Amino acid sequence: MAAPDDAQQGPAEAGGGAPLPVSGPGWTPEGPPGQPGPPAGPTGGPPAEAPTGAVAEPEGTAPSTEVPSTKTATTWAVVAGALVVLVVVLVFILQNLHDATTQFFSAKWTIPLGVDLLLAAVLGGLVVALVGTLRILQLRRLARRRGRLHARHH
Repeated sequence: MAAPDDAQQGPAEAGGGAPLPVSGPGWTPEGPPGQPGPPAGPTGGPPAEAPTGAVAEPEGTAPSTEVPSTKTATTWAVVAGALVVLVVVLVFILQNLHDATTQFFSAKWTIPLGVDLLLAAVLGGLVVALVGTLRILQLRRLARRRGRLHARHH
């Protein structure tokens, strides 16, 4: 039975050989404990080299464990955050269902307070989105003009 620290296994597991631990006590970048030197290449010859285009780790340093950020990971984080905010907003609305009378200029209405505040927040968000859209359009127009000027002078 494998030790709990040996839960992650190396590529030899898929090939039918004995599993190679890639973490845990006694593991080193040179190979599994008890075997001298780095593992041999696919033909049993010298140690396997890094794939073409890959950056090899400098001698004597541990391999990088940093995982690069991806668009999918970022999207997942944003969706998870949005779901948390949605739950908080729903709890707020459900706890504020008593009617409130609101007056805006000459308009007057009576709806639950939570819904009233939600509508106010949505309208505020729409105003911010409108201003942001206008600014983006302004910057695109400016970039297009500068692109034409740059093309004329070269």
